[in-house]
Amino acid sequence: MIVQGGSAMEVKFECEVLTPLFLGGADPRLNPELRASSVRGALRYWFRALVGGSNLISYRSVDEIERLNREEEQVFGSTERGSPVSVIVIPEAKPAIVQFQKERTGKDYLFWSMAASGPRENPARYQPAREYIQPGTRFQVKLRTHFHGGALKKAVVALWLLANLGALGARANRGAGSIQATVEQDIPGVPAFKVCRTIDELEAFLTEGVCQCLAAVTGVDGCWRRFENPPLHDVLSPDGAEIWLVADDKAGWQTYAAALNGIGERLRDYRSHRRRVGRADHDAVLEWLQRGGEGPLIRRAAFGLPLPFRYSQGRPGDVIQSTISARRGSPLKIRVTRLATGRYVGVLTLFKSRFIPEKERLKLQTRKWMAPPPKDYKIIEEFIQTFPVKWGVLYA
Repeated sequence: MIVQGGSAMEVKFECEVLTPLFLGGADPRLNPELRASSVRGALRYWFRALVGGSNLISYRSVDEIERLNREEEQVFGSTERGSPVSVIVIPEAKPAIVQFQKERTGKDYLFWSMAASGPRENPARYQPAREYIQPGTRFQVKLRTHFHGGALKKAVVALWLLANLGALGARANRGAGSIQATVEQDIPGVPAFKVCRTIDELEAFLTEGVCQCLAAVTGVDGCWRRFENPPLHDVLSPDGAEIWLVADDKAGWQTYAAALNGIGERLRDYRSHRRRVGRADHDAVLEWLQRGGEGPLIRRAAFGLPLPFRYSQGRPGDVIQSTISARRGSPLKIRVTRLATGRYVGVLTLFKSRFIPEKERLKLQTRKWMAPPPKDYKIIEEFIQTFPVKWGVLYA
């Protein structure tokens, strides 16, 4: 509900952490904090994804970036212009903090970098296990503005996308930091914030909601852009992104941990060198390291970079990265949503943007040899199809 007082307008959301939230404070590994800056950063990302997939943006890349920056600035500000919308985060109580513990589960595969690393006796190299805000933690998010009702509406839309497709903090692309948001009363012109009872109800809710987000930002004449080639950045559009609901059972997983374990174990097994897909890359890269020259097409690179290859018995190993950066974030965003029944469902969003800039290639970290980048994201689409229960969100 939008509360008005004089020139001020405010919307208050009740939020709950659904999965471990690794949100670094002054020390990125210890004492996590609920921070407005982290929420604002996530809102910016989802707003750019929505606007970038709409007909508000032209097809010429230079104009596209300029227009996208201008649209974002009008809502969230820039270095030259303050934001007309304030983002305020208020914890309900002091958050319960827990240190991540490895349990050799699928969750560990998703959160591997949160575990302790390095020799404890060497303080310069030792990294303690990261602490996280425990699921069940409640907090409020207030969006407030003066004289800018249109900007407030667009910020609410970005929060809807974050609360239904996205997450916060470290490992947000791998199931951590999922949140749920509700509001006392529906807000005119934006999608409802609600908790669905079943997977098929959730599919219909997301289908309608994403299209309502588009209309709220672009107006009644707004429509999705069509892309003949992969978009330059992550965009929500029928050509630019796929949204899937997944589970091992139609009722959903019983707990958030079971959901993370189910998704993580399936991803780990799919990519393992003991399985068909992982084995092909495993053998091809080993042959490449032994012969040198032009590298093979490494399908698993589509899940993100860097991609290490280690071999036993003294055989060579190396790390795959791109020619412009050691890291390329995963195009697959994994979150967990809780149904009204208390069961949990995975929400997978695959952004099919350009993997790396045109004419760039993959390379080895310690050698000058090159390899072609992934041609598409079929390997990730095939992974999604391995779930026993899968519902595609169609938002054309």
